[in-house]
Amino acid sequence: PYQVSCLTIPADHCDEISLILKSEIERMAELLDIADGPLWVQYRIKNNRPYIIESARRCGGNNMLDILSRGYGKDFGEWVIRLETGLNYDKFEQKLEHRKCQGYQSLMAGRNGKIKGVCIDDELRKHIYQEYYWYKDGEEVTDYLYERWGIVLFEYDTQQEMAEAIVSIDKDARIVMG
Repeated sequence: PYQVSCLTIPADHCDEISLILKSEIERMAELLDIADGPLWVQYRIKNNRPYIIESARRCGGNNMLDILSRGYGKDFGEWVIRLETGLNYDKFEQKLEHRKCQGYQSLMAGRNGKIKGVCIDDELRKHIYQEYYWYKDGEEVTDYLYERWGIVLFEYDTQQEMAEAIVSIDKDARIVMG
C-alpha cells in the first residue's frame, strides 16, 4: 500500500527517531542472525513514533548510496563492498555529521496517455545535481499511479529549505502529457 516517490535525508526528527529505530534494528538483526552489512529499513511516523513497514538485506534503491555519500562526504559504496566481501571496515566512522540535505523525486505522469516530455521548475532545477530519464516522447503511460519515468536527485543547504521546497515537488518535477 505504500509507495515512495520522494525521499529526503536526513529524515525529520532524525536524532530522536534514530534512537528508537536503532534498538528495533538491532533486535531484527539479532533475530535474523545478521552480523554486518546493510539493512535497509523504511518506516512511517505516527504519533511521533516510527513504525517499520519494510526492511531488506540490501541498500536502498534510487541512487541511495550516491545520495548518502554526497550528504555525509563518505564513500558509502566502498563501505558496503567492504562489508559484503569481508574486507576490513574498522575505519568507517560510526557517528557521521550530515553536511547537506539531499533527496530524490520520481517523475510520474498525472494521468494515462502519451508522454510529451518533462517539466522541471526553474527554482527546483537550481538544486538538482543528477537527472535520469527512461522514457521516449510519445511513449504510452498505462498505469500512471505506479509507473515512474525518471528520477531527479536534489540538494539543499538546510532541512528547512528542503522541506519548504518539496511541498510542491509533485508539480515542480513531473512528466508532461500530450
